[in-house]
Amino acid sequence: MIYFFTDINKRHQICQIPSEGGNHIPLINDDLGHSHGPFSDPSGECLLMHSTRGGNWGIWELPLDGSPPRFLQPPGFQYATHPTRAKNGNITFDVARFSK
Repeated sequence: MIYFFTDINKRHQICQIPSEGGNHIPLINDDLGHSHGPFSDPSGECLLMHSTRGGNWGIWELPLDGSPPRFLQPPGFQYATHPTRAKNGNITFDVARFSK
């Protein structure tokens, strides 16, 4: 499968398409906010993404079995994007700090 985000009804949503081609299918559990940057987890069981589903941009785990997304962002980070996860479980992501 190939995973990507696209605009569906004025909302950015994670979709899949078979690598051989065909129609794109929105992931049913990406049901809130705007989602970007899907990253395939080494386990093959989920995607990591950044989304506004919790209000601000944050990092989420999106299970490919359709179960509910899980918020992964540690306390102390208001905004986070572009998560990746290594085989050993380490997660990396980008943060933006805004000054007043």
